[in-house]
Amino acid sequence: MDSFQKRIVFMSYPRLTRVISQLVPSYFNDVMVYEGQTNEILEISKKLIYENSVDVIISGGGNGRLLKENIKKIPVIVFRVTVADLLDGIKNLSRQVSKVGILGYKDAIPDLTSYKDYISFSFNQNWYTSIEQMQQIFEEMVNEGCDGFIGTGIVCDYATDYGFPAYMVYSRENVEETFKEAFKYQLALNFNREREERTNTILNHSKKAFLFINIDRIIQTVSASAEKILGIPRNKLVGSILDEIIDVKEFNSIIYGKTEVSESIIKSKGKEFLVTWKLIKVDNQVSEVIAIIDDNFTTDLEPNKKSKELIHSGFTASYSFHNIIGHSKPIQDAIELAQGYAYTNHTVLISGETGTGKELFAQSIHSQSYRNSRPFVSVNCSALPNSLLESELFGYESGTFTGGRKEGKSGLIEQANTGTLFLDEIGDMSPEGQVMLLRVLQEKKLRRLGGNKIITVDVRVIAATNQPLENLVNKGLFRSDLYYRLNVLNIDIPPLRSRRGDIPDLVDHFINVHGLTIDDKSINIIKGLFLQTDYHWPGNIRELENLLLKMSSHTLRKPEDIKLLIEKLLSSKIYCKEDSLQYEKLNMDLDLYGERSKILEVLEQTHWNKTKAASVLGMSRTTLWRKMCEMDICS
Repeated sequence: MDSFQKRIVFMSYPRLTRVISQLVPSYFNDVMVYEGQTNEILEISKKLIYENSVDVIISGGGNGRLLKENIKKIPVIVFRVTVADLLDGIKNLSRQVSKVGILGYKDAIPDLTSYKDYISFSFNQNWYTSIEQMQQIFEEMVNEGCDGFIGTGIVCDYATDYGFPAYMVYSRENVEETFKEAFKYQLALNFNREREERTNTILNHSKKAFLFINIDRIIQTVSASAEKILGIPRNKLVGSILDEIIDVKEFNSIIYGKTEVSESIIKSKGKEFLVTWKLIKVDNQVSEVIAIIDDNFTTDLEPNKKSKELIHSGFTASYSFHNIIGHSKPIQDAIELAQGYAYTNHTVLISGETGTGKELFAQSIHSQSYRNSRPFVSVNCSALPNSLLESELFGYESGTFTGGRKEGKSGLIEQANTGTLFLDEIGDMSPEGQVMLLRVLQEKKLRRLGGNKIITVDVRVIAATNQPLENLVNKGLFRSDLYYRLNVLNIDIPPLRSRRGDIPDLVDHFINVHGLTIDDKSINIIKGLFLQTDYHWPGNIRELENLLLKMSSHTLRKPEDIKLLIEKLLSSKIYCKEDSLQYEKLNMDLDLYGERSKILEVLEQTHWNKTKAASVLGMSRTTLWRKMCEMDICS
């Protein structure tokens, strides 16, 4: 082997070197040998590790145990001593002495005293933890009649100096296995080193920075670009705790999240960077995280200025997942799905009836995403007339048309740059608007009215609809190519009738939010009546809120008054044709508002009794179970 490959070091004692070189001469030639006393050996080992000159250390006896206890960065392989080795020693010395003394460093040799009844020859055994203690115990054993010794190098030398015969406890087989283990480890290490060198060659030619981080948040290695992009020397990055280098609060969410790839914004030395997090798993367990830092998305931070600008513009998200009220399974399933989507950068399509809280979900996704410090721009597509559509979405340059601002104006899409664009009631967008939006989604570029400059935008799009877009596509009212661009990730927000168990919580919430003066007794009666009624809540949560506001303006003295008022208010509701058809009978057409919503509604009404639910829905229990599994609502 050449000197570069000689990265296996044998830490020895002079007597041990002589014995081992005789036992395995071929292996012995392929290692570096350092001899010395215990403390000297430890200092030499630390120096070699610091200089990165060693991959694995071999040693024996007290030296081996001491090195193993104090060195953790590289493997220390200690020669193993077996009971058979000790028995061979007794057999060898029995011809020369009357009593054998077995003396070794703690845990370095096995305990033979339990075999005393089966060994005909007289022996005594003891252990030491320091050279001074070894000398003391040796003298005590001599006084006890021991006139020959079995042990490691230093014990054998000490015995020989006193004129006693000595036997060193290492068999050829055990020594050979130790060297094989060391060379096997180095072979694997060389393979990994070569692979790492190839990987680094590729990574170091990338403009993006790569950080390899273990689950304890320690940076293991980095690419050359990381030093340049982060402005931190490479030797300070490697070995540092991630939190000391960059501000990333969601690291645990990244490790334990459901997606293996996610994105976020990190902050380091006054700048923001877009990072893609990639999980590396071994046996389905996260072993490492790769942070891929994009230098193209970096801005100087002026937190106070940016916050004030966002607040002044009104382009902020006011709600998070904590603001979504309800503990029922349907709403919790929707929340869990949305939380998983928050850590991605994909487009989300939120479906749900009027008043179910689609914008609340959109804002919550934005608030939990890496874009949470960026704009959240909400656009009501049904409220934009064609005459203003292009100028509102794309903006215009100075002098484009009469009545416009002198300095021109940036459009809503441009104002959402680096943040989230929420397109509410997307199904009501005009055909012209659909074409414009599709172009932006495809190219991530726009041009203001009257302008020649192409503006690149980085926006995450969340769209919402209260009508099935598939039906609009089939009728030719919505572009199929835009539909497939929007429907990457989707969430169905359950209607209130499918989550009636949340009504008491919602009642408490709205009473607190609006400071309504309704006494506790009346509140409990209201909750009970709402839970008992078969009313279908076409306006969903918004309707419930408005109903409570109306009730608070009446004087409610008796339970009868409350009941009459609720019946009056509910009976005055105007139903559209579809509502009447949907709720007049329980076995209505399941496709009208979606089979999944109807199954959830019936399950809620039957308290998730699948036999009763199947009977109400007119299907077998097996069919219901199959549909539930297909729709991911198994329980």
